[in-house]
Amino acid sequence: MICIKSHKRPNPIFEALFLKYLIAFLIVWTVPSSIVAQVAPAHIVIVILENRAYSQLRGNPLAPFINSLIVDPYTATLTQSYGLTHPSQPNYIHLFSGSDQGVTNNNLPVGLPFTAPNLGAALLQKGFGFTGYSEDLPSIGFTGEISGTYVRKHNPWVNWQDSPINGISASQNKPFTDFPTDYSTLPTVSFVIPNQNNDMHNGSLAQAIPLGDAWLQKNMGKYIEWCKTHNSIFLLSFDEDDGLHNNQVLTTITGEHIAAGNYNQPVTHYNILRTMEELYQLPYAGRSAGSLALQSIWKTVAVCNGASTTLMANLSGISYQWQVNEGNGFISVLDNSNYSSANKQALQLSNLPPAWNGYVYRCIVDGVYSNPQTIRLVNYWTGAVSSLWENPSNWSCGSLPDVNTDVIIHTNGSVILNSTVSVRSFTLSAGATFIQNSNRLTISR
Repeated sequence: MICIKSHKRPNPIFEALFLKYLIAFLIVWTVPSSIVAQVAPAHIVIVILENRAYSQLRGNPLAPFINSLIVDPYTATLTQSYGLTHPSQPNYIHLFSGSDQGVTNNNLPVGLPFTAPNLGAALLQKGFGFTGYSEDLPSIGFTGEISGTYVRKHNPWVNWQDSPINGISASQNKPFTDFPTDYSTLPTVSFVIPNQNNDMHNGSLAQAIPLGDAWLQKNMGKYIEWCKTHNSIFLLSFDEDDGLHNNQVLTTITGEHIAAGNYNQPVTHYNILRTMEELYQLPYAGRSAGSLALQSIWKTVAVCNGASTTLMANLSGISYQWQVNEGNGFISVLDNSNYSSANKQALQLSNLPPAWNGYVYRCIVDGVYSNPQTIRLVNYWTGAVSSLWENPSNWSCGSLPDVNTDVIIHTNGSVILNSTVSVRSFTLSAGATFIQNSNRLTISR
């Protein structure tokens, strides 16, 4: 018997022909009806800043680091991103749980701890990691309202701390000083909340913006560079504007598998929450259930062998023509049994054959190319009914992986292989255990 235990980062494993580690993906719980698709990140770090509008930041020389991020070739900028309300606290709670939980002001909420579903609890319940890091939090698990320039109103997860239902452990409520320098040890999803001097909350524009911009560069710059080569994401957003700009805020997403550019999809905190839930195939919390996940920003689209999916061009216009590169250059897509709407913004792909793994698509919109998107046939381990590889119900596609499939195992549980199988690629993420009982796993790529 061979047992492989993954710890901090994926490592080469066992005696099979060879074993490649690629990018870390995710475990499935309840499969959403609208998977956006995508290469699920090994780590996501979300930084929320305060009270500044989109127009106050984009192009502002007081924010050189943020503006360098906007034009970074790994960054998608959401040009129609909005806070949901005023003041701050309910916006944070909306982002974390899809509801304000009855909170409409910055006062200490009543009826604590909350028990409603939330992003942190959903991640933890399914074997993923979650931690909230707050600058100047005086100690792990601190529940007070103020300590220096730390304020509880910007820390939504503390409202679920030690709740018997959908609770967040005190150990997940940490000071920012605990943020690791070895980014491979980060939990799956982390929130980072600067203090009120560094989150652009305090002071005039001329004072607050340079402080916040410099803080981001100093404290997040290295992670941002790291995430571009380690299947991870950095998400920057604001809780709300200054009350004078229709609550339009800046939101950027940076990562290895992000298609750079400006995207005009209307977005609120609910859409960001929905995206996190779909990436890790979690149940929807609150109003995220009626919201659309982020579209078109992904370079890679994950789909089951023989399944169907939709590709959306990131550009809009009058004329559309989809193209595909099957390995010998781009050619026009024509409507047939596998394709429909080849001349519309959204291309429908049906009954994807195994040979389409790696096909690259783009759309010519009024003579301009959209961002390319690559098809990848993926089967995620869910462990829904047991730890046995051979049970189809343990796999996201409802069928066993084969030689045409990329296998993704991202869970703190065990996976036991009792047969000889071949797959296209194999990814074992941090915390997972793979046990091979005297058989062989062959990797074809």
